Amino acid sequence: MKITDILLAICATIGVQKSEVIAMAIKDRIQVRIDHETKKKAEDNLKAQGLTLSEYTRIMVANAAQGNIKLRFETPNAQLESSIKEAADFLAGKEDLKGYTNAESLNKELLK
Repeated sequence: MKITDILLAICATIGVQKSEVIAMAIKDRIQVRIDHETKKKAEDNLKAQGLTLSEYTRIMVANAAQGNIKLRFETPNAQLESSIKEAADFLAGKEDLKGYTNAESLNKELLK
């Protein structure tokens, strides 16, 4: 007798169907450690889209398995956000950009 036959017999005695056993056998578990606040924000944002964190994770892993990996990081940090605003203000004519007449003064500003 094979081990699978024994497991199926045990499952049958406790009321678990063969299809449930097969479904359970093909599911792996992924564990991720993340801070509570990030998890909560992700859950809230996904809930607004009608998804759970587990569903979203399954979708992303299934996409990665198919070679469909598209990473987009859309939230700039404070420094990048400030730089973008500065450039936008300059392009809109609201602000002049600071200029440098030589490399020494530019380096001095950059190394602050």
